Amino acid sequence: MVLWATVAGLARAVRAIPKQREATTSILDIREWFIHSDKIMKRKTLLTVFAVLCAACAQTSNYTAVEAAKHVGETATVTGRVDGVQHWGKGNIFLNMGGKYPNQAFTAFIPSSSAGQFSKSQRYEGRTLAVSGKIALHKGKPEIVVTSPSQISAK
Repeated sequence: MVLWATVAGLARAVRAIPKQREATTSILDIREWFIHSDKIMKRKTLLTVFAVLCAACAQTSNYTAVEAAKHVGETATVTGRVDGVQHWGKGNIFLNMGGKYPNQAFTAFIPSSSAGQFSKSQRYEGRTLAVSGKIALHKGKPEIVVTSPSQISAK
């Protein structure tokens, strides 16, 4: 009887060997997958870091109100003292820098559709502001169209 139990146990052990090999193979496959995915993650991390560094290097340029005319078409920040604030038309707001209208060097134009976000625009007069956006020409004068308060910061 003891002999029979030993033979039966040996038979079970022999039958278990292929299952153990499968399990070992599966473990190795999973390990390879982790090694491979680790390489991919390292690449993705490096690419992300590179993209962030490139974005940091591509920060917008900063110009004075007078210099803005030389940089039409660029997305930049124009910094200057607001010499006049005017409300014209159907609620449009004009922040003139580098002189009073009509002799201003630059204008931050706030269209009536965005003017509600700038309820106290008169407070900008006499202050130095930095206005960010795309510099365009309007009637021969450089301007940035301001649609969000985040485009304007006090200096």
